[in-house]
Amino acid sequence: MQSDAALADYCRRIANAWKVGQKDKNNGLVLFVFIQDRKMQIETGTGYEKIVTDAICQKILDEEITPHFRKGDFDGGLTAAVNAMIAATRGEYKGADATPPAASPQEGGK
Repeated sequence: MQSDAALADYCRRIANAWKVGQKDKNNGLVLFVFIQDRKMQIETGTGYEKIVTDAICQKILDEEITPHFRKGDFDGGLTAAVNAMIAATRGEYKGADATPPAASPQEGGK
């Protein structure tokens, strides 16, 4: 990271400068990874803030990128994160620890 600023402020400034997303929809979504600093951030445009919440962004960082990065699998972590971010924009991301649907009771069971 080339700044002493707080991570969120730094990433927000860069995302705004890059003008990511469609101008009329403000639907940019940017993944920042600073390997040497061991910092990551997902920055969302206001058009996605209600769909891709801070909680979802943190879940993607914790459950998708971090496990891969800990193994040295940077490509796998980035791929998993981008796929999760795309799913999140569609409202489809549930996370790695999502509870599976309850099993239906067996017919004639106990």
